[in-house]
Amino acid sequence: MSMIIAGSNLGVFSSPYIINKIPEFFGKDLTMFPFLFAGICFTVLAAGALIFYMFHKKKEAVAL
Repeated sequence: MSMIIAGSNLGVFSSPYIINKIPEFFGKDLTMFPFLFAGICFTVLAAGALIFYMFHKKKEAVAL
């Protein structure tokens, strides 16, 4: 459990630095880019979850 907490704290500590370096990598504005990046990531994850659900849902038997 202590390893999980230590990893979580490391992620919380390093995330602002990583978030600030991503716009510099793409050459974008620092103020709007984190919101745009998060929105794109969530959209991609939602589309992936929808596709996964469509192909892996179990077909229900129709009772007559």
